[in-house]
Amino acid sequence: MRIAGLAFAVFGCVCTPVAQPAQESVPSCLPAVLDANVAISNVPPDEQIVLVNYRNVSGTACVLQGGIGVMFDNWHEGHNIWAKECRNCASPGTSSIPETLVLAPGQSGDLRLRWKSAAQVGGEPCIDADGFNTTDITVVAPAVLHRVCSVVEEDSFLPGSFAPGSRADSGGLSISLATPDSSFYAGDSFPFRISINDPDAQIVLDDQSCPVIFIRTRDAAGFAMFHQLPAFRKCTLDTAGAGRSIRLEVRAPGLGVLRTPGTTRVQFYLLAGPPEAPHVALLPSNALEMTILDPAKIPPAWGPEVSGVAASLVLDKPQYRSGEDVPLRITLENFRAAREIVSGELPCGAGVTVEVRDSAGKGVTSEGPGMLCMGHGWSTTYPVGKPVMVSGLTLGGMSKLPKRPGTYTAIATWHVRASTAGEPATVQAQPVTFHILSEPY
Repeated sequence: MRIAGLAFAVFGCVCTPVAQPAQESVPSCLPAVLDANVAISNVPPDEQIVLVNYRNVSGTACVLQGGIGVMFDNWHEGHNIWAKECRNCASPGTSSIPETLVLAPGQSGDLRLRWKSAAQVGGEPCIDADGFNTTDITVVAPAVLHRVCSVVEEDSFLPGSFAPGSRADSGGLSISLATPDSSFYAGDSFPFRISINDPDAQIVLDDQSCPVIFIRTRDAAGFAMFHQLPAFRKCTLDTAGAGRSIRLEVRAPGLGVLRTPGTTRVQFYLLAGPPEAPHVALLPSNALEMTILDPAKIPPAWGPEVSGVAASLVLDKPQYRSGEDVPLRITLENFRAAREIVSGELPCGAGVTVEVRDSAGKGVTSEGPGMLCMGHGWSTTYPVGKPVMVSGLTLGGMSKLPKRPGTYTAIATWHVRASTAGEPATVQAQPVTFHILSEPY
């Protein structure tokens, strides 16, 4: 499930014909060569139009095969919406077969969606739809997508161009994006830091001083997501001086392709005007190229084997900045037990505890953001010869993150509920020493 980003757009364009190569020699446009974007328009009194724009970002021509549709979704209730559709309808209720569209490098083709957003006399019942998915893109945008109250007209693919907005369009309003690093491991708690300059105080804020913001991701395979951030964020509002500024931090887990190893392009968008505007204004931030690593490829460092089982604890690096969380790469394996063993009830169903000691041997306890995965009654089985990595554990999540600079030692213990002899076993990984620096994260 993936997404692309919205931006300022012009619906409809003047298209200049270009010489097209013979289609039998032109390959189909694969996701990796297309960069999908979305734009939204409202037509008074009660229509909404969405353009999904596919731009050829490769160096060779390719063919778009028309006739695609969309699946609308009600994300907050967790189910699909079965809206009626009419694809490439020359007249109401009559679909036609669209022609293919050849895209030269840099050219675009549009999928245009159009529907009524208010109830019509004798028309279709209105349904709540806050997102949709179609070829190579998934959109979740309840703040700007309206109800579907008619048959959805779907036209693809239309030749055209997509005109994204720029900072110059915004009258001084801007949004910028930064991260402490350009790479991280899939599933880790990783901060995106967003700064918004709002000199005219024009952005609408909620009771947490937060505006409506979307994240756009596109992975190396071309799959894209455009996802509205949830409302339970806390933003910092600064009104000193002229205008105002807004700052917030967004954590990476759960944000689409950010959980998948590989490379992805990340960009945030700010709702810069009313969602009912003729052209919905979404202001883009700078884009970041991120590398997402696979934690399963980290080599284990096994501690002593007990009753045929062993545990490993590895840290990503020997030094961390003050306030930076410390992910725990814990791997458990049943090397030679006569039957499957089980552990559970403790974090992530793994039966693992972690303690941290300072250089004087004193235990560390701190207030953390809360366990990243937890559950009552969970358990994990361990077949012989298959290492199992415990994902989602960090010192911050386990309330063990040191608050002061210094040298510390982390010790992981695996509590096995059934061993070779059927008796509980306790297995300890090799202790790992690390340093907390005074430099802030």
